[in-house]
Amino acid sequence: MPSLSENPVLLREVRSRLRWRRVSKQTLLRGGSVVAVLALLCYARLITLINRGRPDDASTLWWVIAYGLLALIVLLAPALAATAISQEREQQTWEGLVVTRLTPMQILAGKWTARQMLLGITLVILAPLMIAVAIKGHLPFVQGLLTLVILVMTSGFYSAMGMFCSYVARRTAAATATALLISVFLCLGTLLVNEIFFQLMADRDYTQYTYYHQLTPILWLNPFLVMIDLQEIYNTSSYTTPSYMVDQWTFSRQMMLTAYPALTAIFTALMFTFMTARYRKPSRER
Repeated sequence: MPSLSENPVLLREVRSRLRWRRVSKQTLLRGGSVVAVLALLCYARLITLINRGRPDDASTLWWVIAYGLLALIVLLAPALAATAISQEREQQTWEGLVVTRLTPMQILAGKWTARQMLLGITLVILAPLMIAVAIKGHLPFVQGLLTLVILVMTSGFYSAMGMFCSYVARRTAAATATALLISVFLCLGTLLVNEIFFQLMADRDYTQYTYYHQLTPILWLNPFLVMIDLQEIYNTSSYTTPSYMVDQWTFSRQMMLTAYPALTAIFTALMFTFMTARYRKPSRER
């Protein structure tokens, strides 16, 4: 059984996305050298400016980068993954993969891993800047590590969701539209559901629910809320609120930070289990 790095599906997807077949190695080397030099110059200037600035500005820049990456993942990860299987069917190449000696998990894992390139390349490019910002802003190590974990888990979950839509749908357009609708619902629709629930229960005594996460657990799947909780969890001591409310908010945020990675991992595993269990049946047009 070939390793993931030797997976032919992954290698084909990587070559296709980077267009290595159309660009010569010499052109890639020259272009990469120019980009690397320009990137180093830009990073040197940015890091100098960061070191001259205030720690608060560096901390703010960290979260700007984190939210920007999260928005990029939420918008692009499902859309890119929605072409993984449906496009193969439209091009009549999916049956060729089905009859190979590769296992269903090898094929699906290769396509899913290739869809993580966007986040991986972006993190590699931004890594020096993020390290400089974290050091200057005195960002706690655990907080920075959890930020990266949330980004990685979100990318994996949304890519798996896009692949699932591509697996179920017959056309790429339908798969992409469905994946984006689910993405919008998880980011915005969950807030609407929570607000409707809150308004319906407004006539009852919900004074114990001083934090919105305790109203509807559906918010546990909202990636932006979990990022907000991660940003604010170390700031509860500065609130001018009673200590019991601070403790309650801290507990709710800790629960959110625990539930989100667990739920995304569970749903990702369930989607892969479904696709591997029904690997050959839905692969052919009915």
